[in-house]
Amino acid sequence: MAVSNLLTTLIEGLLELTTDGQVEWEETADENVFLASVSQYVVTIGRSRNPEDYDSWRYVMRVSDRQGKLVEETTSSDSFSRTAEGVDPHTDLVPLFEAARRKALNADQALIELNSLIDSMRRSRRSRQR
Repeated sequence: MAVSNLLTTLIEGLLELTTDGQVEWEETADENVFLASVSQYVVTIGRSRNPEDYDSWRYVMRVSDRQGKLVEETTSSDSFSRTAEGVDPHTDLVPLFEAARRKALNADQALIELNSLIDSMRRSRRSRQR
């Protein structure tokens, strides 16, 4: 199987399992890089400013073994072959990054807590207005 097909399958699988809560992502020292340990491999997904267009991001996914040796890497500037459906699988790096970021930062729980606090404050305000 071609490397691009293997990477496509990996990106799609990681996105699906991350969305389903089956892959745990962690923060790193770089606020734009997140990592997940999957069996004997470590996957990192990150973004940096695109040097050719500073208003856009460049995404990178790296697969390393447990010793830190790079196994494979792909970036948003790599060319992928299109799938049978005509979709560029590389565009999945963006939603994978966002899913990893949200998971690592526990964004859903933060929004739930914040909405609860706002709702409580609004109820309190309404009761004082009566």
